[in-house]
Amino acid sequence: MYSPENASEGVWTQLLTVYSLLISGIIAIGSQSLSRFHAGQTIFLIMSPLSATLVVYAVLGFCGRPHRLDSILSNSPQHLLPRILVILSGLLSLSFLIFISISNDSYFTAASPCDTLVDKGAAAALTYSFIFIPYVGVVLAIFAVIANAGDAAGLVVFGACAPFILLVIALVWVIIKTRHSLAEHFRIQINRWKIWVIWDFLRDRYPFLHFCGVFFVPMIYWVLVNELRLANTPDNIFSPSFGQVLALFVVLQPLLQVVRMIPRAWRWFMTLTVTRPLRDARQSWKLKSESV
Repeated sequence: MYSPENASEGVWTQLLTVYSLLISGIIAIGSQSLSRFHAGQTIFLIMSPLSATLVVYAVLGFCGRPHRLDSILSNSPQHLLPRILVILSGLLSLSFLIFISISNDSYFTAASPCDTLVDKGAAAALTYSFIFIPYVGVVLAIFAVIANAGDAAGLVVFGACAPFILLVIALVWVIIKTRHSLAEHFRIQINRWKIWVIWDFLRDRYPFLHFCGVFFVPMIYWVLVNELRLANTPDNIFSPSFGQVLALFVVLQPLLQVVRMIPRAWRWFMTLTVTRPLRDARQSWKLKSESV
């Protein structure tokens, strides 16, 4: 998101991960060696906010609309293959999700003890699946909490929705605060849909807020809900197997990047538009203290 010109390697890495999981999942179901619960967990890992974001950018590329990932998913003929692969991965993922939600048990192994939706019907299974999709899941989760007021599990899910609620409040406040500038943009770009004008305005003027709405907050929700789904299951127990040790080593590189970023994090945070009033107030208080 912040270095789109260097995104090619990341896009191909994500495509490799998605297709690896899709192909292995389809083969496992074909050989009836996968439970419905683990098939669902596979598709939830595939349909991450990052995958959804790539699909959106690929669609924009086919429509000829400039976007942040033009270096790999533009309308150029040389980017036709990655665009097709991204769109195909989205369609296959959605088909896989619908199949595992509505198909009968003959395609899967015996029901896993982790599966809480046994014999509850295809509609319940499909609705439950969409809870794991950011934004769509937030709406469903809030309705579930309202319907089951006081339920402890519902309150935990509602807590996972809290970042989205804060993001909506921030967006409403920004739109109110910048309504005059937005009105001017509406007059200049009279032939465009207002939603796209607002989108571009937020992207250019509030890049951090835009980044949170497109990627960061949905990723937080996705991780939290997947961890909640795996909590208190045998899959959540660490054992020093090849796969789990390999997964730990995969984490080392991004962890190192985070550690290197920490010394600069506060300085970066205080330059954001949303925190500038705090920084200005602090500097003003410091000047007054020095003058006294």
